[in-house]
Amino acid sequence: MSKIEVHDPSSQGQGGDKPDGDPGKKDVTVKIDGQMRSIRRGSYTTEELKVELSVDPGRELNVVVDGVFEPLEPGKRINVKEGMEFISQQPGGGAS
Repeated sequence: MSKIEVHDPSSQGQGGDKPDGDPGKKDVTVKIDGQMRSIRRGSYTTEELKVELSVDPGRELNVVVDGVFEPLEPGKRINVKEGMEFISQQPGGGAS
């Protein structure tokens, strides 16, 4: 069972989702392609997260959970929390 929260946007309101954790903390540190980045915590679509993390829109975005890459499908929502790790790759660029 996955430890990340990915949501279908059709079941969510646009923006304004209350993130989990300390209500006073607005930014979290995540890792993208080996680099640490500070972004606002909360709920993002895959496309919004790519923009926030400066990932080229043509690349695929994966979240790393227990060492396993889990692809983030277009249009899905993910709740970004402190310490999460993301990897971008060319489409179809997984290990063979």
